[in-house]
Amino acid sequence: MKTLATQTLVGRLVQRMDLHRVFLFSYPFLEEEQHHLLLVINPVKGLSPKAMAPIVSLCMSDTTEVPFDMILAGEWQNQLKQGSLYYTYASLPQHELFAASKKKSPLLSHKTITGLLELSQLNYGKCRKTSDEFREAVNNFVIKRDYGQATFMLHQFLAVRLKGFQATAGVNGGKSHNVEYLMKSLRALAPQILSIFPYDSPSVDLFRLLDESYVKGKKMDIVEITTDQFSLLLEKCEQASAMLDSMVATMMERIAAYREQLADEVKLSGDVKGEKAPVLAIDTNPSPSQLVCEDFSGFPWPDSYKQDVNSLLNSFRQKHNPEQIMMLNYHTGGFSGSNLFQQPDGNKEQGAKVELYLVVLMKNKGPFRFKRVQAGVASALVVYLNVEYVKKKLSEGDRFVHTLWTKGRVLRRKSIFTPSFTVTEVDWKAEYERVKNLWENARGCMSNLKEVVVQTPNLMLDTGMLLLKDLLEMGVHTYLQCAVGYLPRQVHLTELIDWSGITGRRVLDFIYPKSETDRARLHLMFRPESIWWENATIGLSKTSQSFYCDQAKDLLRFFDGLCEEVLEELKNKAEKVEDNTKEPEPNV
Repeated sequence: MKTLATQTLVGRLVQRMDLHRVFLFSYPFLEEEQHHLLLVINPVKGLSPKAMAPIVSLCMSDTTEVPFDMILAGEWQNQLKQGSLYYTYASLPQHELFAASKKKSPLLSHKTITGLLELSQLNYGKCRKTSDEFREAVNNFVIKRDYGQATFMLHQFLAVRLKGFQATAGVNGGKSHNVEYLMKSLRALAPQILSIFPYDSPSVDLFRLLDESYVKGKKMDIVEITTDQFSLLLEKCEQASAMLDSMVATMMERIAAYREQLADEVKLSGDVKGEKAPVLAIDTNPSPSQLVCEDFSGFPWPDSYKQDVNSLLNSFRQKHNPEQIMMLNYHTGGFSGSNLFQQPDGNKEQGAKVELYLVVLMKNKGPFRFKRVQAGVASALVVYLNVEYVKKKLSEGDRFVHTLWTKGRVLRRKSIFTPSFTVTEVDWKAEYERVKNLWENARGCMSNLKEVVVQTPNLMLDTGMLLLKDLLEMGVHTYLQCAVGYLPRQVHLTELIDWSGITGRRVLDFIYPKSETDRARLHLMFRPESIWWENATIGLSKTSQSFYCDQAKDLLRFFDGLCEEVLEELKNKAEKVEDNTKEPEPNV
């Protein structure tokens, strides 16, 4: 929120309500900081905090609406004393906007905050462990194609997660196992969860299948659910779980930062007075440092590149505190890194900035999946992965993770992160067969679509552009799956094209517009809603059907060449491994 709008809102609230304190804080949601307001209210006879909610909405009627929570002053103080993670985080001094009393905020000591963090981590960790066990059961029933039982386990997975968050936040959720009730009980604390599960939408019957599965499961009955319905519920539950984990991790991290600030202030106070600072109950495991494994001093880059790249990497420490940051490739105006996934490409980008392709490893990545970040002339395309995911995929011999782990360059690493994962070699023969089948299927689909474009008489211009967009999307997705073995989820086509730079610049150079006309066509292709909802005839008026035919043929020919090269390389690797494993024939 802007400072002026915040001051205006607080002024209105103070005029209309007997406020004890006002706090404004935030936590990440969908890769953005979501603001939240906590109003601590002095008791008014005959009125509960909920009865005053319309007054708050009135004060926000002409400003940016911010989710808010209200609590009586006495209950707020009790929550702080009882160690509520949510109310402790919300009440940090830097979040305070207004205080009616001159008394210092009753936040607890360094020692007590340390105990709060340890207890929160222990309790939420137990709930996560139990919840994850139910999630494994979901996978087991999906393998059996028993989606009724899988839905029952999915309900338990989310319900346990919600109850764990309630306990950590200081909310009395009772004994209810009803997911809808549990979510609505968190409406004031975490309103984002109801944007994932909007129970006031037409999809409410689908969401309620979760609770129906629990009711029927207790009676040894099974809920009826289709595969598509289950897939949607699974995705929603995963999003909600990641959001809760991210909120807890963020609150603990920022409270820990406040605790360390307390220790520094006490030490500084003792030094100023010439006295020995009192010994605090400091955590025996202090915040680990971030090791700089690569500062790019040896790279043939201008100093401005190096400074901005290091600044960009340091920002991850502040925002995410990752376990490790690894680089898969880079491009600059004059130099490129080695291609880890394919044969080196001699083409170089002519430009003035450096582009990094990074993987950030975190204990819990929360809602973060894929993001572009920039600092000065340096930018990076970043994939976020959980450490457990990497550990699992390494043991399975996954091609992408194996390449990342064995060939990627470590740039930053947390000092206490010393993994000893089991690294299983990639089965190159099986990988070759998988990619071969994948490409044969995709090539058939792309060829059929190309024939539609070429053979359709009097092809409408808007239809031709939409078909080209589909053909390009199939090609990019398929090439990345063949060449890299990994696709970032829920990423726009333009970002996937940028991500293809991980294997070289051939896709980027092929698609990059050569003229303003090409740029306009690409805009329509990447933003098809311009064709759906607007009159795009003007922009397409100079485009003939022969253009679409030529473009369709070029797209198929280009991606056919790329994927065939990948297949040839995988075939050679498979044959090389097979030759190395053959026992030498005995001499006769």
